[in-house]
Amino acid sequence: MILVVARGGLWRLAQGTAPRIESLHSAETRLAGQRAEFEKLSARRVEIDRSLRTLRSLRGQGSVDALVAALDAAVDDGIWLREMKFERTHSIDDGTPEERHVGYMVIVPPTPKPGQQAQAVAALRQLEHLELHGLAVSHRGLVEFLQRLGEQPGVRDVRLVRTSPAPRSGDGHVDFDVIVLIDPVLGGAS
Repeated sequence: MILVVARGGLWRLAQGTAPRIESLHSAETRLAGQRAEFEKLSARRVEIDRSLRTLRSLRGQGSVDALVAALDAAVDDGIWLREMKFERTHSIDDGTPEERHVGYMVIVPPTPKPGQQAQAVAALRQLEHLELHGLAVSHRGLVEFLQRLGEQPGVRDVRLVRTSPAPRSGDGHVDFDVIVLIDPVLGGAS
């Protein structure tokens, strides 16, 4: 008798959980579909963000603000900037390996129609640099400034072009010229 009652209770319990299990399977299937849609949308967002950064870079948006922030973080009381010249150039890459640097945007031609030949893929190279002319209290101060500047986000390379004793300065001040190579999309997703 107890066995029959227990068996009846288990049967009733199984009958009550079957719809719940089916409901959970259905929810799991919906969740998997939503997860796949979310991953697709996330990948699309990454693609759109990359395109937006490239477009902003071509328009020059964000470069100057981020560059000023980099300079502000690197300059201290021992550095005086007398002149700055910012330059941005664009050129079409001829595809030689030694020409491959950062700053490329691949221009993909439209898909050829049946019977048409595919067009070659071109790459637009964008290069930005900043020329600085300034005065430093000492060579050591200049080296520290160059190191701080080279560590800033968006700064690809810092090249010291020239140093000389500052004119009419008997106190060891150093006149300098520096070229700062800038990543084309300075400031990331600005």
